[in-house]
Amino acid sequence: MSIKIFIINYCCKYITTVIDIARIELIIQVWSIKMNKRHCSIIVLCAAVLLSGCTMWNSRDWNRLNDKQFYFTKFVYVHRGLGKKKAMAFMDEFPVRKVLDLLEKRRGIEIDTAQYDAFLEAKDYEVIDETGFFQGNTYTWKDTLKRVNSVEFSIMYDFDVDEYQHGTECGIELLVKTGWRNRDVYTGLYNSVDEAVKDLLERLSRK
Repeated sequence: MSIKIFIINYCCKYITTVIDIARIELIIQVWSIKMNKRHCSIIVLCAAVLLSGCTMWNSRDWNRLNDKQFYFTKFVYVHRGLGKKKAMAFMDEFPVRKVLDLLEKRRGIEIDTAQYDAFLEAKDYEVIDETGFFQGNTYTWKDTLKRVNSVEFSIMYDFDVDEYQHGTECGIELLVKTGWRNRDVYTGLYNSVDEAVKDLLERLSRK
């Protein structure tokens, strides 16, 4: 399936329900690498800032936040139709806790992963929501409760290759929300999961 077709379908799905500019930006970034049009991501990023109505917080804003309790509420995995069982195996292997530990230190917050941990321990992959079209499938685990302060993670693979271990281009997105608005965003494009994890951990470790 071409990334371009995937973008059109994905955008139509989300625009008709809720403006999810950040995730659309991530998809276009992956496509722009294939098409050698990196300026596309810059344009979309500007649109995200203008249309989302969200302000990214600095250290002073985070220090002023009274409610420091956050919850890990969503893990989105986008790839070919690998099935829920393989999607859960990927979620289980991804170092979510290591990423969140650094995020806690960076922003002075606490992130509860109880529901996510229970999901992994139960190995009940049927609770994963599977949506998609053609060969592009989205596998989503979500918290069962609505949280005012939340953290979400997404990863998407280029569908022109079969396995992420062999130089697959992938995009990641880490969102930190207060009052259901994005206050901290980390995105990136990489050639492998290991590269993505290494860079994300390094970025979160910076002062």
